[in-house]
Amino acid sequence: MKAKLIVLALLVFWGTSTQAQNNTLQNWQLNKTPKTGLKGFIEAGWGAGVNIYSDVPVSLLTTIGYQINHHLFVGLGSGEIVFTSQSVYSIPLYADFRYNVLKKAISPFVDTKIGYAISDLEGFYASPSVGVRFGTSINTALTVSIGYELQRADKEKILLYGYKSTEYIGGIIIKFGFDF
Repeated sequence: MKAKLIVLALLVFWGTSTQAQNNTLQNWQLNKTPKTGLKGFIEAGWGAGVNIYSDVPVSLLTTIGYQINHHLFVGLGSGEIVFTSQSVYSIPLYADFRYNVLKKAISPFVDTKIGYAISDLEGFYASPSVGVRFGTSINTALTVSIGYELQRADKEKILLYGYKSTEYIGGIIIKFGFDF
């Protein structure tokens, strides 16, 4: 009889312990997911040209916006992109849309920046990317993504800076970011 009580007590304790561990893991995950409210990103990137008409972009971008729910972020941003082979730079002004796929501390995301760039090269700007968000606390995260930087400019300015006669320059870019 004593042995049955001991076994029953151990099973109850083990079940309670397992449930507590699951609750702790769920709380850890939820405490590192994006919370609704004002949010910002800083991203630094380095890229590589993909064909004869592309260039190597190096970028530093900042975005401020609103996290609508755990998944969807909408914001506005700006920064600087330098196309290194010709030392040409642009300052994009863009709208940013980010979607976190999972409601977990570590989640893949899809990000799209669309806008207009000014400075040496003026024109349409776009930067779609995919990446992973690593939640570090209730309000912060580290991100890594891969995407494409695309800059359009009129032919005269592109020819002025030594590019071929295309109207678009850009390249694949890897970005490292910090969410706050």
